[in-house]
Amino acid sequence: MVRYQVLRMRGIVKTLCCVSVVIPVYNVEPYVEKCIASVLRQTLRDFEMILVDDCGTDHSMSVIKQLLEREFPNGIPNWVRILHNPRNMGLGPSRNSGLNVASGEYIAFVDSDDYLAENYLETLYQAAKKANADVALCGYREVEPNGKLIRAVKRDCVNIEIERYRRLSVWARLYRRDFLVQHQAGFLNVFLEDSVFNLSIAGYVERTVIIPEMGYYYVQRSDSIMRQGDCASRVKRMPLCEYSRVLSEAGKNGMRPESHTYLEYIIVKAYAAMLFDFLRHCTKEHSDYYASIVSECLDTAAPQCFKNPYLPITALPALPITARVGTYLFAKAYQHHCLSRFVWLITRF
Repeated sequence: MVRYQVLRMRGIVKTLCCVSVVIPVYNVEPYVEKCIASVLRQTLRDFEMILVDDCGTDHSMSVIKQLLEREFPNGIPNWVRILHNPRNMGLGPSRNSGLNVASGEYIAFVDSDDYLAENYLETLYQAAKKANADVALCGYREVEPNGKLIRAVKRDCVNIEIERYRRLSVWARLYRRDFLVQHQAGFLNVFLEDSVFNLSIAGYVERTVIIPEMGYYYVQRSDSIMRQGDCASRVKRMPLCEYSRVLSEAGKNGMRPESHTYLEYIIVKAYAAMLFDFLRHCTKEHSDYYASIVSECLDTAAPQCFKNPYLPITALPALPITARVGTYLFAKAYQHHCLSRFVWLITRF
């Protein structure tokens, strides 16, 4: 599979706790205290918390230090670990730093501006352990910074294969550490690094468990990385070539044919969604340029994607009809060498 940043140390780390919680910290001063406090108050007690200081420019680490001193006046326990990057390295490398030293049976990732329900780790871990799962998923709540609910997203516990690819974030999931070690999983330093990470391992997952609980609180910030910059600058950061490499490497490394076929469909769907969403209001020059890059990526990794058996609109009824139709038309436009014109037309609406 794709070997981006191989985690050298993890193969010799013994399992010492149930869950390692990896939390990169960068410029989240208004939010980080609530995040860390929610982790400290988990009903599951056998876990470690690994904070990765990514050299921000605000007082996030000072806020954390003050919180820990209040919570542990006799000294910070050894299950709370603070790593310091030598310089600002980005979200992906920071997660790798935490993975390198993690000792948990399972790994949880938490963004430092989000927070958890008190039973989040316990319910996910118990479900993962009972099923001996490689990956466990749960629902989540999108909230405003003041805590006001935007929407609650409950996972579909029946259509597991579709649900695994529904949202490709690494939060609201547990990963079995031995599984990540076996497949040398790691993060790239790219935009949407969590989607690349999940796509690179998804086809090798043998056991997935999904629970309906919505214990993860995803804070929607107006100043988040996802919302920064105009449409042209945002699409420039999209991992277009990385998705292609994921699919190419999967075909070389023993992924089951049925898993590779489904992964191909998901990546075509992801390309369509990225171009449709991020090229809106861009110039035609930008639209044509990035559509041509995607065409080249498909030429390399999936030149026959328009024959994928999941493309017919009736093949995956559990997916939203808009996603099925959009992906089908996208693949057909690629087949007939008119992807640039198609994308430009769609993004005008």
